[in-house]
Amino acid sequence: MSRPVWTPTTYAGAVSDVDARKVTENHYIELKRTYDLTDAAKRKMAEHVAALALDGGVLVVGVEEDDLGRAVEVVPVDLAGLAERIDSAALYRCDPPVEVTITPLLDPEDEDKATGILLVEVPAHPLAPIMVDGRYFGRGERGVRRLFDAEVVRLHQARTLESRHAEQVLDVAVKEARADLPQGKIGRLTIIAEPAPIREVDAMSHVYAENDWWRWQQEADDGAAKYVQLHGSSDSGLAGCLYLGTFSPLQMFSGGTRKERQPRGVEVRGAGRGTSSEQSGYLQLHESGALRLAVNNFITPNREYSSVSGSTCRELDWHYIVSVTVYVIGMFVQIRQEAGFHSQLDVGVHVDGLTGVVPRSIDSAFFHRGTATTYRADDYRRTTRITVQEMDGDPTAAMNRLWGPLLRSMGLGDRFTTSP
Repeated sequence: MSRPVWTPTTYAGAVSDVDARKVTENHYIELKRTYDLTDAAKRKMAEHVAALALDGGVLVVGVEEDDLGRAVEVVPVDLAGLAERIDSAALYRCDPPVEVTITPLLDPEDEDKATGILLVEVPAHPLAPIMVDGRYFGRGERGVRRLFDAEVVRLHQARTLESRHAEQVLDVAVKEARADLPQGKIGRLTIIAEPAPIREVDAMSHVYAENDWWRWQQEADDGAAKYVQLHGSSDSGLAGCLYLGTFSPLQMFSGGTRKERQPRGVEVRGAGRGTSSEQSGYLQLHESGALRLAVNNFITPNREYSSVSGSTCRELDWHYIVSVTVYVIGMFVQIRQEAGFHSQLDVGVHVDGLTGVVPRSIDSAFFHRGTATTYRADDYRRTTRITVQEMDGDPTAAMNRLWGPLLRSMGLGDRFTTSP
């Protein structure tokens, strides 16, 4: 297989892949014929989940393998209670608990719809390695193995270094954006998104190396825009913080975009038509799966307030910066699907030019009531690690970690916890 993780979407597709000898166990794939109902089997389930949680991967139940770890036959298993037993093992036998996504693929020839294949997607866990019955587990290329104490210590140290890495990457990205994009009083937003951890520095090289890489980028841009729309139509607090409908910062450049290569991958760059009120910026897509985005011109004067009060008022379009951040996450979801890896995401955000701004509101009386609070620093920055469950489910908590402190400091309250 060209991708390290195997996630078939249909039973027939799984059978086709196996019959074509496309599936082999590796660092990210565990194949199992079945599990019995014993306590030892439950412990084995937990060990398999714990091992995959180190870097992310998938456990597939209902596939026979040979001595070399190659899938040789799909053997449908009885699905009754199987998902519940695996989920219980992941939550109650793993320390700390691991949340998994379980998908049954039903055998179409079974009229009772009781048998099939079970896909257990295991995200990389932020606190891995994971313990089961006092032991830590990881994966080699062909199976689960117990980790030595020295390995566990090194892995925990590596996790600490990864958190520092995001801050360092953000520092570099902000420096590059400051040299590239004007700020003035119009604001500048820089976002970095790094697979956590980066295991393959060329994970997207098969896309970006081609001269028509921009075709995939356009499809991914559309997918990311729809990702924003999806969460903008939910009933979570995040919905009230997003632009309505599909949203892409790349489609807001009035002067259009141009596609270029850059040292770490490719880049989409956009600009206005030359007026100071229009946005410019860029999106960089690295071969490792990482992203860098920088845009400006989302801080504007409120002429209505200025004419009433006699003083200058500058407004921050906070819906825009939150929407752009969700778009970046949506773009990484497209990259993750294309590259075939299960990775968490380290995201960092930085805004320049905030001194004296107030949050934009569609209610002009908002400002006259005096509820808006001006921001008293020139910049704002945060980093966080976003789990696979948050990316694929509800990223509201992640957005609250990134932008909640800024919105609360400007008098907007806990916007991410208030349903629209």
